[in-house]
Amino acid sequence: MVRVFRVLAAGCVCFALACDGGGSDGSPSSLEVTTADSAGVVVVTLSGAVGDLPLWTVSPDPVAAIRGDQPPFLGSVGEVEFLSDGRLLVEDNQSAALLLFDPAGGDPRVVGRRGDGPGEFQNLTELTVAEGDTITSYDRRLYRISRLSGEGSFLESVLVDRELAGTGALVLDAWPLRSGGYLLHSIGAEEVEWVDAAHRDTRQAVLHRLDAEGLQVGDPISFPGGYSIRGAHGDAASPFGNVPFVSARGARILYGSGAGYDLTVTDQDLRPVRVIRWGGWERPLSEAEIRATRERSEADLAQLREQLPQVAEQLLAALFEPTLLPDTLPAISRAMLGPDGEIWVMGFRSTLHRWDETDRWHVLDSLGTPVARLSLPPDTRLLALAPGRVAVVVRDSLDVEHLQVLDLLRGNGPP
Repeated sequence: MVRVFRVLAAGCVCFALACDGGGSDGSPSSLEVTTADSAGVVVVTLSGAVGDLPLWTVSPDPVAAIRGDQPPFLGSVGEVEFLSDGRLLVEDNQSAALLLFDPAGGDPRVVGRRGDGPGEFQNLTELTVAEGDTITSYDRRLYRISRLSGEGSFLESVLVDRELAGTGALVLDAWPLRSGGYLLHSIGAEEVEWVDAAHRDTRQAVLHRLDAEGLQVGDPISFPGGYSIRGAHGDAASPFGNVPFVSARGARILYGSGAGYDLTVTDQDLRPVRVIRWGGWERPLSEAEIRATRERSEADLAQLREQLPQVAEQLLAALFEPTLLPDTLPAISRAMLGPDGEIWVMGFRSTLHRWDETDRWHVLDSLGTPVARLSLPPDTRLLALAPGRVAVVVRDSLDVEHLQVLDLLRGNGPP
């Protein structure tokens, strides 16, 4: 069965959660949503412009704030999650500490610190708060999943088999599954043997299911991963390369390669239930964008140029080698599942512009219908979602990072 319906912004049509009166320039506009059933998988095909969606913003004043230049002095904000009562779980990338704050961002308490023992971390890359406020974390360096209570007390840990994903592969993230056990996201080993000449090296992303003891259940699924540029300089991510994304929340899993606008939603057993595609996201890589990104790269590598000028030049030459540049840019940089089943998607931006999220985000409802676009303040990155609120990290003029919780303003007022 195929269903086609047109969402007309000119007539003030509700997009599940919001309503608007026209395109971003006030002119009549439309978005088209087509759904079809393919062997039990719902395929959603979208067309239209994101700029025609209703605009969401965030409150100018935070409802909670944690300053980076005041105790406990967060060096670099990493993973952030909300607990059900509004408390904030924050990981400091610089110190490898895990801290718990009250809903106002005060009363900090260390619930994990750097180390190899129970409740300690070396390189924490994923935090999940599940039902009952049970906290699950994954340590990429220790290959260890840890579970904590909502008060931060250590409960148990599970070691991940280092060879689970194959020799040379890396397990990047892990999430608890509502049905029991865990979901793992790994990136495969390089596909090309080492050679001095600069070349593009692609990899496969893989999702695995584990039982509660860490043993693999069923068959993993693979999808296109990103690529790096390898050569005499070593191995570095291309500023124009796609990055695979995975998100798990409740009973759903979301993943995609980022190369095109193609989202897959599965159940806990990794069975696809919905695929969402949006055409028209192909954008050629322009000479102006190449020049601007190269200038930014040269500025970022200024210190390396002073210490190791030959390595810096090799790296720049490889990253911007014309034969290795893509013809078109990826569509998506990040996507994640929201607390009410919605899907939050960030359009592509170069990896060198990690703070450029001002007008990058838009929201789909749980069925894949476009709902709204989001405007964030400058120099702000979106980190975590709660009903009616978002957690962001803000960078000030001195490059100090501050964590803020902001109300989500849907249309002309709060949710």
